[in-house]
Amino acid sequence: MRRIFLAVALAAIAVAAMAATASAQRVTTIRVVAVQTSQHRSGHSFIAKGRLAEPGHLSDVVGRYQAKFTPRAHRGVRIRGVASFFGQGTLKVKGVQRPRDNRILVIGGTGHFNGAAGKLKTRNLSKRNTRLTFVFVQ
Repeated sequence: MRRIFLAVALAAIAVAAMAATASAQRVTTIRVVAVQTSQHRSGHSFIAKGRLAEPGHLSDVVGRYQAKFTPRAHRGVRIRGVASFFGQGTLKVKGVQRPRDNRILVIGGTGHFNGAAGKLKTRNLSKRNTRLTFVFVQ
C-alpha cells in the first residue's frame, strides 16, 4: 500500500515538474514596419539600414535595423540582420530567403530578448517598407 502511495506521489511530482518547465517558455510576437533609410554595396552584398516603426504609424519609431543581403544560387538571398528595439534589446536573424518563402530564423537576442529563438516573417509593402513579424520563444 505504501508503495502505491509513493508511486502516485512521485508521478504527481513528475507531472508538476513537467508543467513548470513547459510554462517557463513564453511566446512573443512583435509586429513592426522596417523603413529603409540607406543602402550601399559591399562586394557582392548589399547593406541596408533603417528604422523600425509601429504599423500604421510610421512616425512612431521603436528601433533601428541593419541587414546584409547576399545573392545565392537558385534565386535565393542569404540574410543576416540585427533589429535593435529602444530600451528592450536586440534580435538577430539569419537565413536564406527563397522567392516563395518569407521566413528567416531568429537565432538570438539580448536584453529582454535574451535566448530568443523562432522566426521572422516578412512582407513587402512598398519599395522601401517591409512588414516584419517576429515570433519567438525564450
